[in-house]
Amino acid sequence: MKGKLSYEAYIELFLITIILGGIGILLFLVTNNFVIFFVSLISGVLIDMLKFAAKIYSLQLSEGNSNKKGRN
Repeated sequence: MKGKLSYEAYIELFLITIILGGIGILLFLVTNNFVIFFVSLISGVLIDMLKFAAKIYSLQLSEGNSNKKGRN
Protein backbone atom coordinates (compact mmCIF):
# COMPACT_ATOMS: atom_id res chain seq x y z
CA MET A 1 0.00 0.00 0.00
CA LYS A 2 2.05 2.92 -1.28
CA GLY A 3 0.52 5.99 0.33
CA LYS A 4 -3.03 5.09 -0.72
CA LEU A 5 -5.78 5.70 1.78
CA SER A 6 -9.17 4.08 1.93
CA TYR A 7 -12.43 5.96 1.57
CA GLU A 8 -13.01 5.69 5.32
CA ALA A 9 -9.62 7.28 6.01
CA TYR A 10 -10.45 10.26 3.78
CA ILE A 11 -13.80 10.71 5.51
CA GLU A 12 -12.05 10.59 8.87
CA LEU A 13 -9.52 13.17 7.71
CA PHE A 14 -12.12 15.69 6.53
CA LEU A 15 -14.58 15.21 9.38
CA ILE A 16 -12.69 17.62 11.64
CA THR A 17 -12.89 20.33 8.95
CA ILE A 18 -16.63 19.87 8.68
CA ILE A 19 -17.02 20.05 12.46
CA LEU A 20 -14.83 23.13 12.88
CA GLY A 21 -16.45 24.79 9.87
CA GLY A 22 -19.87 24.24 11.44
CA ILE A 23 -18.66 25.64 14.74
CA GLY A 24 -17.23 28.63 12.86
CA ILE A 25 -20.55 29.26 11.10
CA LEU A 26 -22.44 29.11 14.40
CA LEU A 27 -19.95 31.48 16.03
CA PHE A 28 -20.26 33.82 13.04
CA LEU A 29 -24.04 33.85 13.35
CA VAL A 30 -23.87 34.53 17.09
CA THR A 31 -21.04 37.08 17.17
CA ASN A 32 -21.32 38.48 13.63
CA ASN A 33 -17.53 38.25 13.36
CA PHE A 34 -16.41 36.71 10.06
CA VAL A 35 -12.80 36.29 11.23
CA ILE A 36 -13.85 33.56 13.69
CA PHE A 37 -15.31 31.54 10.80
CA PHE A 38 -12.09 31.77 8.80
CA VAL A 39 -9.90 30.92 11.80
CA SER A 40 -11.91 27.82 12.64
CA LEU A 41 -12.02 26.71 9.00
CA ILE A 42 -8.28 27.24 8.47
CA SER A 43 -7.46 25.43 11.70
CA GLY A 44 -9.58 22.50 10.54
CA VAL A 45 -7.73 22.37 7.23
CA LEU A 46 -4.37 22.52 9.00
CA ILE A 47 -5.38 19.72 11.35
CA ASP A 48 -6.46 17.67 8.32
CA MET A 49 -3.12 18.26 6.64
CA LEU A 50 -1.25 17.17 9.76
CA LYS A 51 -3.38 14.03 10.13
CA PHE A 52 -2.89 13.21 6.45
CA ALA A 53 0.89 13.68 6.72
CA ALA A 54 1.02 11.52 9.84
CA LYS A 55 -1.00 8.78 8.12
CA ILE A 56 1.29 8.78 5.06
CA TYR A 57 4.39 8.85 7.28
CA SER A 58 3.15 5.88 9.32
CA LEU A 59 2.37 3.98 6.10
CA GLN A 60 5.90 4.65 4.86
CA LEU A 61 7.36 3.51 8.18
CA SER A 62 5.33 0.31 8.13
CA GLU A 63 6.40 -0.37 4.53
CA GLY A 64 10.03 0.23 5.48
CA ASN A 65 9.78 -2.18 8.40
CA SER A 66 8.13 -4.86 6.26
CA ASN A 67 10.86 -4.49 3.63
CA LYS A 68 13.55 -4.87 6.29
CA LYS A 69 11.89 -8.01 7.65
CA GLY A 70 11.76 -9.51 4.17
CA ARG A 71 15.48 -9.01 3.62
CA ASN A 72 16.60 -10.90 6.73
